[in-house]
Amino acid sequence: MTKKQLVKDPAGQLTRTAVIAATLHVMDERGLDGLSTRAVSDLVAVRINTVLWHGRPRPGCWN
Repeated sequence: MTKKQLVKDPAGQLTRTAVIAATLHVMDERGLDGLSTRAVSDLVAVRINTVLWHGRPRPGCWN
């Protein structure tokens, strides 16, 4: 999986789906112990804060 496949939608914006796909890719490559926000942000070529924004739980998600 390349960064280009993950990073942007047709409008050029990072999507939550891309962050989730990158997270799954990192888990496949490195295992659960190798999963980190930095690893995901490096894969999608954005700052860590951007990954946190797209991946943070929303109120009511766990209901």
